[in-house]
Amino acid sequence: PSRAVEPYTDAVLAVLPDEPAAGIVGSGLLFFLQFVFWALVLPRWKSLNLHEGKKPKQAAARMVAFAHAFTVSLLAWPRVSHWTVQEVMEELPNELSEAHRKITYFTIGYFLYDTMYMLTYERDPLFLAHHGCGISIFGTIAAFNQGGIASMVALCWGELTNPLLSAWWLARTAKCTWLSETISPIFTIAFLVVRVIIIPVYAGGMMWTYAMGRTSLPTWACVLLNVCMGGVTVGGWIWVRQTIRGFIKHHKKKRAAAQAAKAAKAE
Repeated sequence: PSRAVEPYTDAVLAVLPDEPAAGIVGSGLLFFLQFVFWALVLPRWKSLNLHEGKKPKQAAARMVAFAHAFTVSLLAWPRVSHWTVQEVMEELPNELSEAHRKITYFTIGYFLYDTMYMLTYERDPLFLAHHGCGISIFGTIAAFNQGGIASMVALCWGELTNPLLSAWWLARTAKCTWLSETISPIFTIAFLVVRVIIIPVYAGGMMWTYAMGRTSLPTWACVLLNVCMGGVTVGGWIWVRQTIRGFIKHHKKKRAAAQAAKAAKAE
């Protein structure tokens, strides 16, 4: 299945710039224009029930997040999902391939756009810290043109569940209950597995490689990468805790409401 999508992902990569300025600024501008488009369209598209108050801008941001996560997951999955932790560690001292550079620039542009969005509209300290770490990690890898397949591995797994999260938020906010209720358990389980097991294992292997000085990066860069990768990992655990608590709380309320309705009907 992975090989089947490669011709399409190759076509997408072919149009992405391989120059840092063009790749980063271009993608940041692309995501900003997507945000503006949806922010203007949603107030007029009332049937989606995302037209009131702050909803249009918040929903526009989720639609852009969905587009970025879906794109990078599609680009990264066929290329690196089968790589073991040991193979990723051995690749870290190597230069980035053209595809890896392009996707790294593409994602830096997204993180810069989304950071500006959050600073302007939705100030979430944990998300801002996550984006700061992400920009530092991808920026360091891009600046030294070294990291093997680290960028794609991070995006393959880190962004894998984000389309589900964005779709769930949009469905819940639009009061499309059947869709949000369908997505919720799928996202919760997937997020738990990715953030508690998969990402820590890969991040731990890469952090060990940098800590042991097995690349040609300067010491300060290795320390920065390890601090930021550690921060992203811990942040993921915090999000998992919040997600599970929210999931349990929601279903307790749902069960209580169902019992109350049953009791009222019996009377």
